[in-house]
Amino acid sequence: MTLNNFKASYILNKCEILFLLNGIKDVAPSHTARHIISQYLTDSVVLQEVIDSLVYKKLVTQISGQIVLEPIVDLLVRSVLSSDMLWIIQCAEDKGSVLVLKAEEIYLYIRRYPHIDGAWKITPYQSKETLLCEFDGLTVEGVELIDADGKQQTLKVDEGNSWLEDTK
Repeated sequence: MTLNNFKASYILNKCEILFLLNGIKDVAPSHTARHIISQYLTDSVVLQEVIDSLVYKKLVTQISGQIVLEPIVDLLVRSVLSSDMLWIIQCAEDKGSVLVLKAEEIYLYIRRYPHIDGAWKITPYQSKETLLCEFDGLTVEGVELIDADGKQQTLKVDEGNSWLEDTK
């Protein structure tokens, strides 16, 4: 499944995100996924209300007591789990961090959703060029990069957003 001409965002709370990440058993979380879980989701618990909420949002279905992720949700969750780059971006206009995950053929732009406490807005992009529109009008103050090996480094911030360049 590809994201050709696909533009949608998902609003999920921390418990829903953790439930979805824990639902994929055949993909071991990458260093970047483990960092997100340990830094942003540790205080989350999964309750029946989480499942009900995901069913209500039509992101999962319950079939004979089993939870089945919708295909696009499955793709996004697998992308998070197998991501090989994570940028943690501090912007002057945002409280907290903006996250950008890179996985094979997809970027995920993740930021806190201001209208619901503890919720995140997740937007997939197929290219770096289309993702960069999210930073129009924002002042990037700092960027940390975590690579596929779990190595962390501080990147130089410039007006051209060259910090988003792929580094291998």
